[in-house]
Amino acid sequence: GDYIESNGVEGTVYKIDIFYTSLKTVDNKSVKLPNGTLSNGNIINTSQEEYRLLILDFMVGYDAQISKVREVVLNLMERDEGVCKDRPQSVNIDKLNPGRVRLQAKAWVTNKEYWDVRYRMLEAIKEELPKQGISLF
Repeated sequence: GDYIESNGVEGTVYKIDIFYTSLKTVDNKSVKLPNGTLSNGNIINTSQEEYRLLILDFMVGYDAQISKVREVVLNLMERDEGVCKDRPQSVNIDKLNPGRVRLQAKAWVTNKEYWDVRYRMLEAIKEELPKQGISLF
């Protein structure tokens, strides 16, 4: 039942045999990974903890007022019912690129709501920032 990433493959573990571990991918493919490969490689378990940090990358122009971007995105996170309100949220500059600024919005969500919140927040950011006069790149 754990959702893992290993050797370039990710999915939900549904069977562990003596030689192979079977995963079901998000698009319903069955993948069999040799246990020897798993035991000698890295395994990322994204479902082990109850909460997961959601990190959203997006870009705005250099003319954007970062404090305004931060205010808008933090308000969007505050309004989303899937974002944990008792845990920190932030919006910060991640990188200065030629012609644009990359920002990261971070918020804690429950593991079971991770993807739903991710998709809702990306759509909300895409819709709201232009309404506030902030161009996305």
